[in-house]
Parts: sequence; C-alpha cells; structure tokens
Amino acid sequence: MICNIQTIHLPIFDIIFYFLNLVKRMKSSSIVQRAAFLLIALFTLAPMMQAQNAFPNDPDVRTGKLPNGMTYYLKRNVEPANRAELRLAVNAGSVLEDDDQQGLAHFCEHMAFNGSTHFKKSELVDALEAMGVKFGPHLNAYTSFDETVYMLQVPTDKPELVDKAMLVLEDWAQGLSFDNIEIDKERGVVIEEWRLRSGAMTRTMDEVIPVMVNGAKYGLRSPIGKVEILKNFKYEAVKNFYTKWYRPDLMAVILVGDIDPVKMEAEIKSRFSKVPAKPNPTPRPFINIPDHEDVRAKVFTDNESQFNLLQVLFKHDNFAYKTEADYHRDLVLTLGGAMLAGRMEELKETGNSPFLFSFAGDGNLQGIRAKSAMSFFGIFNGDAVTKAMEQAFTEIERARRHGFIASEYERQKTKMLKAAETAYKERDKTGSDKLVGEYVESFLSDSYFLSPEQELNLLKKHLAEITLQQINEAFIKAVTPRNCVITLSGKENDKAKFPTEAEVLAKFAAVGKADVEAYKESNDDRPLITKAPVAGKVVSETKDAKWGITEWKMSNGARVILKPTPFKDDEVLMQAFSLGGMSRISDANFPKAWAAAEIVGSSGVGPFKNAVLIKKMAGKTVEIKPMLESYTESMTGSASKIDMETMLQLTYLYCTAPRQDKEALENFKQNYKTYVGMMGNPEGKFSDSVNVIMSSHHPREFALTEAVIDAVELQPAFMAYMDRFMDASDFTFVFVGSFEPAQVKPWIEQYIGGIPGNNRKESWKDLGIKAPAGVVKKEVFAGHDPKSMVSLNFTGEHAYSAQNNYEMNAMLSVLRIMLRESMREEKGGVYGVSAYAEQVSFPKQGYKVTIGFGCDPARVEELIKTVFDEIKRLQTEGASEKNLQKVQEIDRRGRETDLEDNEWWAQSIKKMQLNGIPMTSLDDYLGWVNGLNGAKIGALAKQYLHDDKFVQVVLYPETK
Repeated sequence: MICNIQTIHLPIFDIIFYFLNLVKRMKSSSIVQRAAFLLIALFTLAPMMQAQNAFPNDPDVRTGKLPNGMTYYLKRNVEPANRAELRLAVNAGSVLEDDDQQGLAHFCEHMAFNGSTHFKKSELVDALEAMGVKFGPHLNAYTSFDETVYMLQVPTDKPELVDKAMLVLEDWAQGLSFDNIEIDKERGVVIEEWRLRSGAMTRTMDEVIPVMVNGAKYGLRSPIGKVEILKNFKYEAVKNFYTKWYRPDLMAVILVGDIDPVKMEAEIKSRFSKVPAKPNPTPRPFINIPDHEDVRAKVFTDNESQFNLLQVLFKHDNFAYKTEADYHRDLVLTLGGAMLAGRMEELKETGNSPFLFSFAGDGNLQGIRAKSAMSFFGIFNGDAVTKAMEQAFTEIERARRHGFIASEYERQKTKMLKAAETAYKERDKTGSDKLVGEYVESFLSDSYFLSPEQELNLLKKHLAEITLQQINEAFIKAVTPRNCVITLSGKENDKAKFPTEAEVLAKFAAVGKADVEAYKESNDDRPLITKAPVAGKVVSETKDAKWGITEWKMSNGARVILKPTPFKDDEVLMQAFSLGGMSRISDANFPKAWAAAEIVGSSGVGPFKNAVLIKKMAGKTVEIKPMLESYTESMTGSASKIDMETMLQLTYLYCTAPRQDKEALENFKQNYKTYVGMMGNPEGKFSDSVNVIMSSHHPREFALTEAVIDAVELQPAFMAYMDRFMDASDFTFVFVGSFEPAQVKPWIEQYIGGIPGNNRKESWKDLGIKAPAGVVKKEVFAGHDPKSMVSLNFTGEHAYSAQNNYEMNAMLSVLRIMLRESMREEKGGVYGVSAYAEQVSFPKQGYKVTIGFGCDPARVEELIKTVFDEIKRLQTEGASEKNLQKVQEIDRRGRETDLEDNEWWAQSIKKMQLNGIPMTSLDDYLGWVNGLNGAKIGALAKQYLHDDKFVQVVLYPETK
C-alpha cells in the first residue's frame, strides 16, 4: 500500500490515527509486516512532527552550539551605527548556591571586574573606558535567582575594539582571577550594595517569597545573600561556585550590532571553542515550586514600609515557548490579563478605585523561571485596605464568572496589532540593546525568537482565530483557588487596620460566593473635535540647511521648529514650552494651585473624562503631558507618524478645552496622600530635607504633607492652568521625527495655529529661591537599618554657556572616576558615588553640583574626608592623562549616538531655545572636548568646588 503523505491536509495527530487505523485493517498481513509498515510510516512522519513542533525563529539571526556546548547568537543591526551589544549569559544564579555560598553567585559577578587572565585588577574597566565605554550605561551585569548576565556595548569602527571586547567575554567565561586581596576589597563593595538594598522592601520580600514558592529553595536564596556570609566566606567558596557553574554548556555569547556576522561567527567559534568543557559536569537542576490545592495568604507589616501592597497570584507552570501552540496559549492568557488591567485602570480614572497604582497580567513569578502567574497587584492607602481587597477580589471574580466583553477584546486586539505594526515599521531602526535582550531570554528560557515580520504575521493569524469564548475559558482555568497566593504587606502604622491572614482568606471566599454583576461599559464615539478650530497661518519661514531645521512663525505668535529625522520610521516627538510657569501665580494662590497641571492633565479634555479618553486612544500611539514648573509651562508629546494629527488635536484641546473635574481632584488628593506615605521612609525624609535646606526654607520648596495636599482647590488650580496654557503667542513648539514639514503644515496651521494668541509680553518672575551661604551641615535621623546617605552640594555663580556647561560636566566626569577608584575600589566603602551638575541661566545664572553616596554610618566622616581629599587632589594636580583621555573618548563616542537620537534632539533644541544657545555650539562641541587638558580640569575644580561654601546633609539611623 502506498500513500503520498503530502496530499493529506490534516492535523498531525489525525494523520497518526489514520496510519494506526490502516494497520488495524491489515488483517492479512503478519505482525512483522504491520510493524514494518508502522515504522516506515512513523519514519516518514518524523520530519512532519518535527516541523509541527519547531518554531520558525528569526532567519536573520545566526545561532549555533559549539562542540563544548556553548550557544551563540549573532545578528547584524545598524541601530546605532558603529556599535555592538555583547552579552555573556550564564544559566546559573543564586538558587544554585550551597548553604555556605549565599550571595556568592552575585559576588562572582562583581569579581568579573576585578582581575582576569588578560586584565589585572582594575585594568578591565580602564581598558573599556579608554575605548569610550561608560561604566554603568555600557558596562554592567546582573545576577538573579536563575541567571547571571554580563552586558557590554562597544564601538565597532575599529576591529581592535571588537577584539578587545570579545577578549573580555572570554575572560568572563573562563579566566577570572579571584585574587584573595581583591576578594577582600570587594567584600566591602558588595556589603554596601546589600546596605543600600536593606530596608522594608527587602524584609517584606524575605517574608513573602517563601509563601509564594511554597517552601522551594527560591525562598532561601536572595541574590544579594547574607551579610555574615559576605563578610566571612572562605576564598574557595566563591571559586567553587565559579568552577562548578560557569561552564560552556550553561553559557551563551550574544552579539548584535554593526558587525559582519559571518566574520564574527568564525571569531566566536575560534575563540570560545577553546573554553574547555567540564568533565562529568553536575546537572543544572530545575528547582520545582510545589503545587498546593488551597489558597494561601501572607500578611506582613514593617515600620519603614513605603506603601501598602495587595498581590493576588494564580500560579501555573511555565510554558515552553517553542511551538505555535505555545504562542497561541500565551497570547490567550496575555489578552485576559490585559483586559483585567484595563478594567482596573478604568476604575482608577473614574475615581472609584482605592489604588494609587495597579497592574494585572500573566508572566513570570517574581522573575523566577520555575513558575508563571496570572497576577494582580495594587498600591493603596492604609485607610482603604478593606475596599482594596473587596475591589480586587470582586473584579477578578467578575471576569472569572461573567467573562470579558467584545468591546474590551476589540480594544486589546487593536492595541496589540498597533504595537506589532509599529515594531515592524521600525524593524530596521530597532536598537541593538532591545534585540540582544530577546536572544538572552531565548537562551535562558529555551524559547523561540521572532522577527518583527514573523511576530506581526503570527499575531494577525492568531488574533483572527482566538475567540472571546476561548479567552474567557482560559481565564476561568487560570484563576482558581489551586496555587493561589494572596499577600498583603504594608506600613506598621496601618497594622491595626489590616486583616489577619484568616480574614483575608475569608474575604476571598466570601466574594467568590457573593452576587457579582456582569461588567458594563459605555462608549463615547464622538470625535475628539466636533468643530474644527479656525486655522492660523504660517506667516514666515526660515531654514537652517546645515542642521535640517525649519522654523515657522505662526499668525497667533507661536513659533514652530521642525527637524525631520531618519532615525526612526514611525516616531514623532514634541516639546512645547513658554516662560513664566508658577512664578506668575501669586503667593496667595500658590498653595491652592501648585498641582494645577497634574490635576487638569488627568481630567480629560472637552467633553471626555480621562477614562473615556483612554479608551478612545486605544490602538493609537500618542501621549501628551502638560507640566507647570517654577519658571516654565510646557507639554511633552509623542506619537506614531499616522497619529501625529491626534497628538496635535490633543495639544489644541489641552490648551483650549481643559476640564474641571472634581473626581480628578479627589483622585489626585488620594493618590498623593498615598505617595506621602510612600515617601515617609528614611530615604524620602532625607530627600525632602535636602530640598528644603537647599532652598533656604523657601515657602515654595516645601516637603509634601497631607495638609499641603488638602490645601489644593479645583477652581484656583484650573484658573492657574488656563492662565498659563491658553495663550499660544509666547509658546515654542518643537517637532522632531519621521515627518516632512509640507506634509504636517496643514495640521499645524489648524491645531497649533488655532490656539488663541493674546500677545502677552511676559516672562518669569524671580521667586528669590537661593541656596544658603557659607558652610551648612545638617543631620537627619530616620530609620533603623544601619545605613547612611550623604549629599554634598556646592553652589555659586556661573557664566551660562554651552561650553562652560560642558567643561563643568567634564570636570565632574573626571572626579567621578577618581571617587569610584578611591571610595569603592580601594576603600570598599561605597557601592557607587554620583557627581552631577545643574546649570541655570534664569532667574540668575548659577550652578549646583551634588555629590552623593550611601555608606556605613560608622564611615561617614571618613568617606566625606575622602571626597574632599580627592577634590583637593584634582584642584592641585589636575586630571591625570589616563582619566582625561577616558572622559574625552566617552564624550566623543556619546556625541556620535546622541546625534542619531530623536529624544536628544528634541531636548537639545528646547534647551538651546530656552537659554539662548546658538546652533553653532553643535559644531564647536568636539573642539571643546579636544581642548581639555589636565590643568584646565584642575582649574575648573577650583572654580566650582569650594570648601568654604557647601551644604552637607547626612542621613543617620535613629539609633545613632
């Protein structure tokens, strides 16, 4: 019997049953003949079965496995040009640690920067910084429960730079030195990282995660580890972890960027095949999270907790993401979670929610690969704990019992398709940093990776197949009492209001039995603008051909600056701004109106409340945000190319038809009171103290309190907003992105030109906010954890110019390197130290330099002295040639990528326009960089960093 299998168009399991039935009917054949036929049939079916299971990964990605077991991924991507993203992914994290190794998976990660075969001690960071690689943004790593990932971005315009980067990855994979002296130095750095993380959040997670994982090892292995082990572990313990788990079969090299993939594939094979496979390696265990049939609950409060949090988790096994069936199943659950999130957001926007913030969706359980969960979590005020539980449980039960409705499904489909279409349009402009993350995840989870075209096609196909009934059925199966965990954590002050764990479970059970009505919604299909505004006109035009900028003067007085760019195919950014801000609001009205932009911005526009507006924007990529600061009023906006008109319509409406919405005011007050509670932690109190002291206790630079929030009134806030935004005559609108001026001119004339212009001649008023004179030292006592924070602030007059600003920032870049080397690498006293500047041209030209770090309270004075010692050394010796060259190369390389970034252009044009900086400064930048020298850096340190005029604020624990 002969069967042409290619003519059978049936699902694979139907084909298998077809052949089994044929065998049954072969009554005249012997057992041997039947068996032979079945073997031939199955052999023929095998490729089809494999094709059914195998998922079509992105064909432009070169991937493979070396003989030693190491996996690699390669993709050519020229966004940004002359850059590559490299990753070394290690499928080993803290969950694999032995009892005496707790925290040492993360410690291994730190030691990767402290000596290896080809880079002694700090040479690795030195070598990479000399290439223009910035420690932090371009050179970093992380450790989690299940993995450790090393990250590196390097220039590719010189082959030797890529070679050096590959050598770094090779050393990370097999050549860490683990010098005992360097281990002991690094203990202090890691302990300072532990210190920074210590606090209420860490204590809460230590209580909650064991309940979530039902006794699994994940509950015993926080990646940061235990401080007593970090202080005292034997050198061999960290070396043993590295030897045991850093091996080729658990590693992947990922390289994405402006490279030749054929050449780099040969390089990877040559270089990394030499990494020896481990003989008889210990199998990498899968740490299972046991199931449980009942609902579990955990209630925990802490006297330093920043907020109250409710979580409801419905755990399920992690799916394998290898087939279309997996994709389909994941998409169904994603849709259900997104629709639940939409309902919670709607309740918040209508003022019917106790939550400051909430989220719902399906995904990994706390970053643990062993389980996923359909999850809900929300942050709420302590007075609303009962309402928070009632609403969360009810909305989950409403969706489980009655399902979602067609209009919700259509909105989510539209959103998903829009996002996928945008990704497809931007497929040639997608950053390498995004792509490389997808391949890291593919390796670690053993899952597929798709091209934007594949993703779009699959999404269209499966959204056409998925029915609302399938989603509702999947949601019912997902949100069952089996494997459900409810956690309620929050502030000790609210403990009396919190239920017991038994009461949480009782409330959950009661809602499951209560009458719950089906979800109802009302839609408003009216257009955003029912009557088009009277259009204005472009009355003059100037062009800067060098920088590709067109400027229009509008008939209503507004200025419009347009810079079309090729950097993204589907992105338009807007910056709109005017001078004045809250300085134009009287002192009497300021307490009532300081939150005007936030309240009006969340009220909606025209006849549409914000909740309705959010629905109307479903499927559109558009965002507008009005802001009121001390000396400016502004709007930021972003849109896809096709939605630019909608962005302009919203801009027009926020200027001409803002809403007065009492619900928005009440929402604001509730949310900000919750926020006050969140900022009541030691770090929040410290930050408030610094701001108040630096303003010399000016009444407009207040610490946020409930009394300050209660003082806000709707009418004064609304009138302040109207005064600032309803006159276009002194506004400048900047547009950067994928458009042509001629194409958008009718829209800009219609909506920007349609905003009234009253030709007011006004600017800011000096509010008299100034830093204190002389030396001011203040101690803040808050919290119980053994940690301090230090803020050193230097202020003074400053001749504001692009060059002066750059040179000050360059001086601080040198100082940051010096402080890192002395305070972190040599003394082990800090995890990190920041040093940054703020320069202003109005109301008075001036600057503020802030140096900040966290540390052991016992070392505060020592480390502050170190800061001043390093400042003095920089002032007297100037910048070393090594550090100067690092900063110059980092700045040159940074400008290369800046010039191809829409956000950088939008912000830079705004800054230049506000502060009177000419466009020629862009031409001069590299001259300033190249013109730096060590002596100039020293002179700048003398000019700006004075030991007789600074403010020092230190946070100490209350027990000091």
